[in-house]
Amino acid sequence: MDPARLIDARLAPAGAACFERVLGRLDDWALTFDKPSAYFPGAAAANLVESSGAHVFGVLNRISGRGLHVLDQYENVASGQYERVVVRVLCPENNDYVVATTYVARNNLDSQLKPRAAYLNHLLAGSDILPKAYIEQLKSLPVCVEVADRLPA
Repeated sequence: MDPARLIDARLAPAGAACFERVLGRLDDWALTFDKPSAYFPGAAAANLVESSGAHVFGVLNRISGRGLHVLDQYENVASGQYERVVVRVLCPENNDYVVATTYVARNNLDSQLKPRAAYLNHLLAGSDILPKAYIEQLKSLPVCVEVADRLPA
């Protein structure tokens, strides 16, 4: 996730801290874009699904306990949009596993959806940490047509 979006726009204003950002690999899960966006009708938000043999790279953010409550609000946990899931993540830097919290959507999924380009850019903002091949994979994903693109010229 975009560190400016996470830390500067979400955590810091609520008095929550991010202490560290490192690469993580979540095994036996796959990244999908099947969660309808709560903010942009017709667009997808990221999701994770269990998938034997697959893996997802991401940025592990070590945040304060207060930070999880802040993220719960943005991920709409109270309304059931996402739920917290505790996972075991490999840190390739030292080959150690850590226990982490992620967010998973399990309801109202639609596999026909695509993310907005601007949304995908939030994931690509982790390019300072994510493997180059994974960044290229993310860049190759199809995106939905933006509302502005649907307007007549």
